[in-house]
Amino acid sequence: LVQQYAYPWALACRPDGTLVAAMGTSCVELDSSLRVVGEPGKPLGEGGLASFAIGMALTPGGTVILKPAQGRDLWRTVPGATAPQKIPTGMEVVTAPIAALPDGSVILVDPVARKAYRLAQGKKRAEVPLFATSYEYIAWLAAAPDGTLWVYDHVLRAFRIMTAEGAVAD
Repeated sequence: LVQQYAYPWALACRPDGTLVAAMGTSCVELDSSLRVVGEPGKPLGEGGLASFAIGMALTPGGTVILKPAQGRDLWRTVPGATAPQKIPTGMEVVTAPIAALPDGSVILVDPVARKAYRLAQGKKRAEVPLFATSYEYIAWLAAAPDGTLWVYDHVLRAFRIMTAEGAVAD
């Protein structure tokens, strides 16, 4: 497995125990015996986007959001769909942490500009106030099943639990 797929950049687990791994040049789904049982986003690689899975987020409904190593778009792979859907972001995504909310929207963080955005299908990009101070650096975030965001600040070396609207939840 390691020789064929390199190493994981991001991992998530489906409710049935299937592991989804973003491997840079591929994204694979692995069963409990670590056999490849799916390849979300495979058409992206076949279409010439070499490093389409440098980051990844998974919704509770099974949608995989892929972050490529270059460009300004994320990609949504919906279970049963034949082709990934482009999610325009309006910014370079390579350094942007991402999280997928239960409603299918995506939180995207620009750590340099210190801005966070919520991207929802059919809606304009909305800014979300996740940065508490001007010195904060959000290096990582994840969405919980209840829709809260777990935000890790590298400078403060601390987690904060936030709502999807940017309020402190805990």
